[in-house]
Amino acid sequence: LIALSLNTTNERKNNRTKITNVLKEIQIDLEKDINRATLILDDYLIIDSIQELILTKKYTVEDFKSGRAITLGDYYEDFVVHTNGFDNLMLHLENLPEKYKPLLSSLNNLYEINKTNIDVSNTRIRKTVYDNLTYLYNKPWARDWKLGIPNNEMIEYFLNDPHYEGHLINYLNDRNNLFKLSNQFKIDAVKTYKEIAMLIATNDSIPKTITLKNTDSIKESKLIGTYSLRDNLGQIGIKKIKVSQLKNQLYLEGDDGGKFKQHWHKDFIYFNYTSVFNFNKPDTLIMKYDLIKGIFVRDNNNPQ
Repeated sequence: LIALSLNTTNERKNNRTKITNVLKEIQIDLEKDINRATLILDDYLIIDSIQELILTKKYTVEDFKSGRAITLGDYYEDFVVHTNGFDNLMLHLENLPEKYKPLLSSLNNLYEINKTNIDVSNTRIRKTVYDNLTYLYNKPWARDWKLGIPNNEMIEYFLNDPHYEGHLINYLNDRNNLFKLSNQFKIDAVKTYKEIAMLIATNDSIPKTITLKNTDSIKESKLIGTYSLRDNLGQIGIKKIKVSQLKNQLYLEGDDGGKFKQHWHKDFIYFNYTSVFNFNKPDTLIMKYDLIKGIFVRDNNNPQ
């Protein structure tokens, strides 16, 4: 009986060690995916300035001839979610200790729901880009386009052709969908990573990239105030945004009654599931949602 008891104890200990190692593997996957989502947001911010120039028709013939103009729609950023750790956990599901079972809800949300939506979005944007490349490669000026040689017919296409405008909107819509899904995955992944860390009571420090909060609450507090709409691209549904801070967390509230927790990206850039908010200049807040952009300025009577 004593030998049997010792054997059972050892089996339980070995099983806990095995499950702990699998959960650490999930953390490694989550860290990769969080970093990937961060890069997608960075790329989204870069594309934003280019798409605005195109949508507002700021590019000229000279911009194309000099090489300053940039076209969109001929490449894509996808988000391939790492699932090695999750797949391994599913193989050991029947041996999962009871205390780890609450974690399954978070993991299923990430890998069964979020990942499925991301895979659909990946497939869509790949098709959009490859269909467009096939169309462009059949143009008589395709060679000049690939070699970066100015061609009047090519320039006319990118400046004024309705087909390019239609493709551009389709492409940007695909990018925006993937961007939103990657934001959602990152938010949920950071929470799940920390949930695992608490369950396995690891002594390993959590990487600095696994965060949604700005640790510099003093600088963040300087963003508090009310901002009024000054300029916009597209139809903005709100005219004022109130910025507040609670427990080292930034909140934005529109005059339409909506109040949303904001997650920190870097510097003075924040995001939620659908939008990006950039305090890129003193007393200025830029809100970006899909193709719509609003520039808000701080009211003079706000504390600073």
